[in-house]
Amino acid sequence: MKNLTTIESLDRGHRTWFLAIHVSGTVMPSSGQQHPITVSYPFMPNSSETGAAEVREKYLRRPSQQPRKFAIVETRPGDNPWDLGFYRNFKSVMGDRWWDWPLPFKYSPLCDHRNMVSEFPFGPVVDRLKKQYGLLPADSHPRVNKNQQS
Repeated sequence: MKNLTTIESLDRGHRTWFLAIHVSGTVMPSSGQQHPITVSYPFMPNSSETGAAEVREKYLRRPSQQPRKFAIVETRPGDNPWDLGFYRNFKSVMGDRWWDWPLPFKYSPLCDHRNMVSEFPFGPVVDRLKKQYGLLPADSHPRVNKNQQS
């Protein structure tokens, strides 16, 4: 069953998404994997710009402003990084217990934004992209947070 009442349905099978995935300092793609484009944030001024040294030192003194590296990856056409599958999508909107579905006295699980990675849980497309670009440590398995469990 597809919702055809939104503007997103017009290019559903052709749309690609660009995602910025945080790269920890210890993870680097191996020789057989694709190398993604990376960016660092916050952006630092070039050393040739006027006052660049002062700005750079100001940012580096504050731990919360240390530059972080992100890999920019693109999904395949038609892939949706937030698609969890029919049942998990339904539960993410309606709630985990069936008795909450007809009588929604609680907030929707979509109101829970405690995850520091994304506002909404990612589906298997993001795990595939992380593997494809070598953004997962070799000994780790894709993480499943409380909102992503079936």
